[in-house]
Amino acid sequence: MGVVKINFNYVAYPNKLNLGCGYDIRSGYLNIDFQSFHSPDLIADITNLEMLPSGYYEEIIAQDVLEHIPRTQTQTVLNEWSRLLKQQGLLKIRTTNILGAFKLFSWPGFDTAEKHEELMHCIFGTQAYNGDFHYTAFTETLIRCYLNHTGLTIISIQPKDEWLFDIVAQKL
Repeated sequence: MGVVKINFNYVAYPNKLNLGCGYDIRSGYLNIDFQSFHSPDLIADITNLEMLPSGYYEEIIAQDVLEHIPRTQTQTVLNEWSRLLKQQGLLKIRTTNILGAFKLFSWPGFDTAEKHEELMHCIFGTQAYNGDFHYTAFTETLIRCYLNHTGLTIISIQPKDEWLFDIVAQKL
């Protein structure tokens, strides 16, 4: 996914990362995305950030991106993100809650083709452009397992809008 910038001047940017930022460009963060049309600070593959130093970042936001990474790479990617965090650093993830999404199909008012199409979008992504496909989804048990194997301590896992999880983990 693009050229790796080995000599990227990371000290010119804040020590917080916004991974897979899309159009959500945040002040106070180094905003990274592999799509140049999003105009991130750094165009890079968030699964391989070798141009960034280990143990440097105090916070990483990965909002609505983990599900876009092939399932077989989930653990490797979480290990890479953990590598970037300094001790006490926080990893904030928003990702799909597959069981919550499935429950929504049976809710009153969700029995129309339009609502089912909307839920399919939640589960599989919009598929409007390269990179906007969901390759995986999570249960609370599964995301806990991945984060525990990464060596991060889970601070909280909260449901959001029934079909998402907001997760905060810390490197201790």
